[in-house]
Amino acid sequence: LKKYKVNRAQITIDGVPEYHDSVRRLKNGNGTFDRILSNIRNAKEIYEEFMISIRMNVGKENVNSFPEFIDKLEEYKIKNKISLGISEIEPHEYLPTQVNDVTFTPEEFSKAYVKLVDMAVERGVPMVVISSNSLAHCSSTKKDSYIIDPDGKLYKCWDVIGNPSECIGEIGKNVKMMDGSLKWLAWDIFKNNKCRECNVLPICMGGCPRKSLVKDEIVNSMDRCNQIRYSIPELIKIMY
Repeated sequence: LKKYKVNRAQITIDGVPEYHDSVRRLKNGNGTFDRILSNIRNAKEIYEEFMISIRMNVGKENVNSFPEFIDKLEEYKIKNKISLGISEIEPHEYLPTQVNDVTFTPEEFSKAYVKLVDMAVERGVPMVVISSNSLAHCSSTKKDSYIIDPDGKLYKCWDVIGNPSECIGEIGKNVKMMDGSLKWLAWDIFKNNKCRECNVLPICMGGCPRKSLVKDEIVNSMDRCNQIRYSIPELIKIMY
């Protein structure tokens, strides 16, 4: 599992066109990037109302590949049939240095995000420019939400998979789910004075709970603010 996380980040560094060559493969050894795009196209042809969202993670090394990614969406004639979400590659203490070196700070990502969103809107790719507010925007803080890893172990957040200290249970075993879930369920951003005084709190709602709840020396030492804190004036102009 740790190898998968490293590979995923390394492929993102190499750029979008190479993504399918090294992450998940078909049984015959071929990549799945084009297969996934074909499946999206076929699904929309069969049932137009089927909602499909594509998430793209960007860092310093692949951010310039974004136009090529839109070209791919146009090539498969799905540009207008999906919604696009853009997120940043995040650093973690368990990832190699060369991976963490290509991640953006929140302020850096906010500048890149504005450019990517502007380009996507200009080229007619449907996407949410500014997310609507949500009092429980992350599933990790909801009582009935769990992540299941390949071994049947249960977690509250997909970014802690493989971390034994964050495992809250296992399928088929009698465990007390609430013991490991308590800190996630008790997460309350309104106890944070900095967040309470922030003018984008109604949209951000404190950002990612994991950045506050999980011990990670790199993550814990970083600015935990959502990039929207720095980019909202420009994003409002794009929406207009």
